[in-house]
Amino acid sequence: MQDLSGAKVATVTGSSAAGYLTVHAITFTGVPTIDAAYRQLDSGRVDAIVFDAPVLQHHIKLTRSTNETVVGGIFARENYGIALPTGSALRKTINETLLDITADGTYDEIYSKYFGDANSG
Repeated sequence: MQDLSGAKVATVTGSSAAGYLTVHAITFTGVPTIDAAYRQLDSGRVDAIVFDAPVLQHHIKLTRSTNETVVGGIFARENYGIALPTGSALRKTINETLLDITADGTYDEIYSKYFGDANSG
């Protein structure tokens, strides 16, 4: 985080990243979308983007960018979930599938496909 002190930083307004930067007294430019943040970075108006690591990793993989990389560690872990209506018939299938793909390595393959190596960057 100290590396960001004095840097021009962008993130999406209202995101958890914006909250994190605010709490840590890091000045940033708030933008309406992550695409707007990428444009700020590409144009040189900011030095860095702080946002969800998987989103940044996917962008770099998708664009095959050689000018951008995700650096440093994860600032704050966040848990995500899947919301279903109470009593949904999908619950059992989703839970079983998540367990299966985690156990057989499919989850790691999917992660690598969309985000690259979890240990790089």
